[in-house]
Parts: sequence; structure tokens; C-alpha cells
Amino acid sequence: MITKSGDTLTASGGGVGTWQWYQNNTLIPGATNTTYVSTQAGTYTVRFTNTAGCSAVSTAITLTSLSPDYRLAGYQVYPNPAKEELYIQSPIAGQLNYRLLDMQGRELITGSEGISAGDKMKISLQKIPQGSYYLQFEHLGIQYSTPVIKLL
Repeated sequence: MITKSGDTLTASGGGVGTWQWYQNNTLIPGATNTTYVSTQAGTYTVRFTNTAGCSAVSTAITLTSLSPDYRLAGYQVYPNPAKEELYIQSPIAGQLNYRLLDMQGRELITGSEGISAGDKMKISLQKIPQGSYYLQFEHLGIQYSTPVIKLL
């Protein structure tokens, strides 16, 4: 079974074994966790293979649109690419929740902070290796997502 939260797809019900995600019936290289952060609209399935070698494919879930564009809502995420710190600037006061995911959908950093209109929130990237990631943040009930590049 696949559930969706924003751009994140989560598979459940398999037990011990391996997972492989597909988009439009095409294998997604490296997408082998129970969660996957989608970057494109399409039809997604996940194949679970247990330790005995038996496998099953989930019912497909179709994503017709992804998170709204955070820039159109007045948010800023900078600098991108980033070295040691990343900032989210909000046009509206409220509680801002965030998480940084690797390309396989694994959660690396999470946080939550009350923020005032126009203020920025700092996310430390010092312990994260160089590479490509996804930043997801939720504010006032709306979830946004953007690719982030971490430099040395």
C-alpha cells in the first residue's frame, strides 16, 4: 500500500525484504527505501520482495501535481547551492516545520521553529555530505518542497 504526504510516497505492509520504486513502469535507480520523494508527476508503484524471493507490486498511485511553488507564496530558500547553512525566509508568522531528505527519501535533518513575518530560519548543513537533497517545509498547513545542493 502507498500513502502520499505532499511529494513523499510511503510504502507499508511488506515486512522484512527489499523495496524498489517505479515511475510510469520504469525503475527509479537508487529508490530502494520505504519512502520516496517524488520530483515529477506520474504513476508510481513499489515492488516488495521478501527474504524468500517472493515479490508483489503495489496498487499504483498517480501524482498529477507536486507541491506549490514556494517562491510564488513569498518564501525564500537560500543560498542554493549551500555550503554550511541554508535559510528559509517566511513572509508570514507561524510555526515552520522542515526536513531534509536524501535522494532515496531518507530523513537526515528535521526541525520546527516559530518564525515572525520576514524572519529567516537557519538550517545547519555542516554534518551533511556534499550532494543533492530535498528540503520539505510546512507552514500554515501547506507543504512546499525544493531541491537543495550541498557543496563542500
